[in-house]
Amino acid sequence: MAGGAEEMKAKREAAQGEIGTGWDHGPSGLLIPAGIVFVCLVLGLVYVARPAYVFDETYYFAFSTGVGKWFEHPTLDEKEVRKVFFEGNYHPPLPLYFMAITGRLFRGDVQDFLIATRLATVIQFALLALVAYLFIKSEAGTAAGLFAAGLVALSPRLFGQALLATYDIPMTLMWVVTTIAFYKGMSSRGWAVASGFAFGLALLTKENALLLPLALWPWGLLFYRKKSLGAIISMCVIGPVVMYAGWPWLWLHPLANAWRYVTDKLQFGSPIGAILASSQAETVRWRHMIQMLYLGKVYSAGPPWHYPFVVTLLGMPLATLVGAAWATIDARRNGKEPLVGLLWWSICAQLLVFAFIEKPYDGDRLFLPVVALVAIAGGLGLYWLAKRARWAAVCAVILLILSPGAEFFIYAPYGMSYYTPVIGGLPGAEKLGMEVTYYGEAVSAENFAAINSRAREGDRVTFGPMFKNVRRMLDEFIRYGYLKLGSVPAAELGEWDYLIFVNRGGFIEAEDREALESGTVISENKLLGVTLVTVVEKRKEAGDPETATHHEDAKTQRETRQLSTDDADGTERIEVLE
Repeated sequence: MAGGAEEMKAKREAAQGEIGTGWDHGPSGLLIPAGIVFVCLVLGLVYVARPAYVFDETYYFAFSTGVGKWFEHPTLDEKEVRKVFFEGNYHPPLPLYFMAITGRLFRGDVQDFLIATRLATVIQFALLALVAYLFIKSEAGTAAGLFAAGLVALSPRLFGQALLATYDIPMTLMWVVTTIAFYKGMSSRGWAVASGFAFGLALLTKENALLLPLALWPWGLLFYRKKSLGAIISMCVIGPVVMYAGWPWLWLHPLANAWRYVTDKLQFGSPIGAILASSQAETVRWRHMIQMLYLGKVYSAGPPWHYPFVVTLLGMPLATLVGAAWATIDARRNGKEPLVGLLWWSICAQLLVFAFIEKPYDGDRLFLPVVALVAIAGGLGLYWLAKRARWAAVCAVILLILSPGAEFFIYAPYGMSYYTPVIGGLPGAEKLGMEVTYYGEAVSAENFAAINSRAREGDRVTFGPMFKNVRRMLDEFIRYGYLKLGSVPAAELGEWDYLIFVNRGGFIEAEDREALESGTVISENKLLGVTLVTVVEKRKEAGDPETATHHEDAKTQRETRQLSTDDADGTERIEVLE
C-alpha cells in the first residue's frame, strides 16, 4: 500500500515537470545576454525619434518632470504629494521614475528631452528580451532562449510601443518578471520571496497588475498544490508593502487612497463598476468608451467579446503563431506541461477579463503582456520543432528570419500598424475593416516638413479625427519642434489652413471626410500602400478678412511659445501642462 502511494506521488511530481534553475554567470554566459541588450538598444536608438509625439506622452513627460523635481526637493506636504504623484495621472509612479532619470541625461533642446525620456521605455524593452532569453535558457537551453528572445525583440507590436514614453512596455516587463518568479517559486524559497517583490513592482507600475493573482494562483494550486502557497503568501504580504513603499501618495491616507485607486480602475461597462455606480460611489472616475473600427464596423459602446482574441491573433508574426502552437502540442513530450500551461493560462486570464469585464480600451495596448507571453511560448515551440530534424531546424530559422525578422524592418517604427501575413499583412487588415494606425505616431517628419515649408506665420494647423479640436496636441507639436514656431493651433475643425489627418477609422465622421476633401493633399505617409496619415492644405484668399485677423497676433504667440521651449528639462513645460 505504501509502495502504491509512493508510486502515485512520483507520477504526480513527474507530471509537474522539472523547473530549470541553471543560470550561467560565467564570462561565456554573459556574452549572449549582453549581445541581446546591445542589439535591442541599438534598434531602439535608431528608431526612437521617428514616431510622432503621441497624446499620452503629453502627460507622462510632464509628470516625470514633476517627479524628478520632487526627488530633488522631497516634501510630504499633502497638496504637493497629491499633485505630483496622483492628480491628472491616476497611475502608479514606477515608470515615471525611470523616465525622470533618463529624461535628465540630455539637457540640450526639447527634442533631446523627448528622446531621452523615451529611452526609459527602450531600456525596459531590452530588459524584456533579456528576461525572455534567460528564462527559456534555464528551462530548455541556449538555443531555445535565443528563439524566445528573437521573437520578443522582433515583435513589431512590442517594438512599436517600446519607442514611446508610455506605461505599456514597463507593465509588460513586470508582468513577465512576476510570472517567471512565481513559476520558479514552486521549487525555490528564494524565488517564492522574489515573486512578492516582483508583484509589488508590478503593482507600482500599472493597475493591470491587479490581474496577476488571477493569472498565476489558480495555475499554482492546480499543478503544485501546497508548493505554491509560499509564492502566493509572498505576493499577498510583500507585494502591497513594496507598492506602498514606492508610492508617496499612498502614505497620506493608506486605506482611503488605496480604495480610491482600485475603484477608479473599475471601468465603465464592468459588472463591478455598475454596482459601484448604482451605489453612487464617489471614488469612481468614469472613462469614455473609445470608438474603434473592427471587422468593418465602428463600435462606440465597447467592442464585442471576441475582439481581444482576434486582435491578438492578427498581431502575431507567422513564426510566433507556429511556435506557440507547437509548444502546446509538444509540451507533454518535453516534460513542460506546467510551464506551457502557465503561459497559456496567463494569456487567457487577461483576454477573458478584457473580453467580458473591462470595456474602455482599443487595440492590444492594455493587454500587451499577452503579446510577450505568446512570443515566449513561440520561442520554446520553435526550438522543440527544430530538434525534430535538420529540415525542421532550417524551417524554424527561416520562419524567424522572414516573419517577424524581415517584417520588423518593413513596419518599423510603425509596429502598431502590424498585422500577420496570414491575412495579407496591413493591406489585408484594411480589407477586413481593421484599424490601420493607432496612436497618431505615424505622422512622419516628411508630413511635418510639408507644412513647415509652406506655412506662413499665424497659419492654423489642426489634427484629426483622433483628438479632434484638442489644442494640447498642436501645442506640443510646436513645443517639441515638429511644427515651426509661428504656427497656431486651430480652435475648431472648420477653421484651419493645414489638416493633419490620421486614418483612424473608428474616429472618422462625415465632417472629417468633408474636411479631408476640402483641400489639397500635400503629403502622405503610406505603409505597404495603405495610407496612415494625410496632410491637407486649405489656404484662403490673400484679402480674406479672417485670414488677416488670425495672422495679427502671431508674433505674440510665437514669443509665448518660445518661452515654453527654452527650458529643455521641462521646467516651463510642467507649468504649461498643468
